[in-house]
Amino acid sequence: MNSKIRMSERYLNKDYLVANPDWHAKDSKFKSDHIIKLLKKNNIKLFTLAEANLEVLDYFFTAPFLIESNQPSTLKGRVIYVIRRLIFKISPNLLSKTFCGCSIMVLAK
Repeated sequence: MNSKIRMSERYLNKDYLVANPDWHAKDSKFKSDHIIKLLKKNNIKLFTLAEANLEVLDYFFTAPFLIESNQPSTLKGRVIYVIRRLIFKISPNLLSKTFCGCSIMVLAK
């Protein structure tokens, strides 16, 4: 990657998406667990990003179950997959609250 590309431009470049099609969703549990561990260790209780003096610039939901390698093989699994996919297209927020299996990516500064 060209070192002259600013960090904020890194995620707008198609090369990043090609190299990371799942946007590192598989690492999100590890990362969030690490943050929670650090907050607990230092007895910091935050309820919002604003309390950490962060401004949310954008957010979106990711659906790791949509990745081709995660496709179910049983009939029951395929039916649930179709339902989840439909709900995700209608409202990712609704899917995250009903079926789980979604991650939220937050861009904050």
